[in-house]
Order: sequence, then C-alpha cells, then structure tokens
Amino acid sequence: MREYQLPQRLAIARTKLGLTRRELGVRAGLQNADSTIFLFETTSCVPHLWALCRLADVLNTSTDYLLGRSDYMLDPGRVKKR
Repeated sequence: MREYQLPQRLAIARTKLGLTRRELGVRAGLQNADSTIFLFETTSCVPHLWALCRLADVLNTSTDYLLGRSDYMLDPGRVKKR
C-alpha cells in the first residue's frame, strides 16, 4: 500500500499554479476555504469525495495524482476558468 500523499501533492499542485490556499478553496467551492485547504495540506484530514474531485478539477489534475496513485500530474499550468 502506498503512503498517503494528498497533503504534499495538493501543496505542490497549488503552488505550481500560484494560488493561495484561500484562492484554491474558493475556486473549489469549499466552506472556510483557507483553513480547509490548510488542514488538507498539513494533516491527515481527508476531504469528502466531492471536494477531492473539485480540487482536482480546479488544479487540472487527477484525483489519482492527488492521492498518490499516479505520478502523472497533467498540466497544472492550464487551469480551467470557472
């Protein structure tokens, strides 16, 4: 079984896009955007499935990448505008 990688992968994808935690959380439609992303990046707090999917969409990557099931990030430089 692979190590839980969401905190590291989420931070990497977010910073590659130049987004703050708040910006990412707002774009993903999360309540308490800044503190929610902080928890996901610094603890083993696991997002609900819908939130994980929204984060992957905003970051233009896959849930598999965020969870550590794939090392293929896609292209985070091509963010979908919502």
